[in-house]
Amino acid sequence: MHVLVAAYKTEFARRPAALAREAGARDPEELGERLALLYDGAVSRSTALNATGPGAHARAIATALVDAAID
Repeated sequence: MHVLVAAYKTEFARRPAALAREAGARDPEELGERLALLYDGAVSRSTALNATGPGAHARAIATALVDAAID
């Protein structure tokens, strides 16, 4: 089971990394990992709190991360 979850998480981070590469990010793999981690945290917190606020906060953080990564 662990192998499947690890493969899914790795693939999940590749998707935003590919978009970041197309957008001209300095380090698309790093940005992809950061965005994937942010997503995981937001989903976890939203689920634990049964709230939508973490998603809005994560969106704002993601915007800042993307802006900082793309000149």
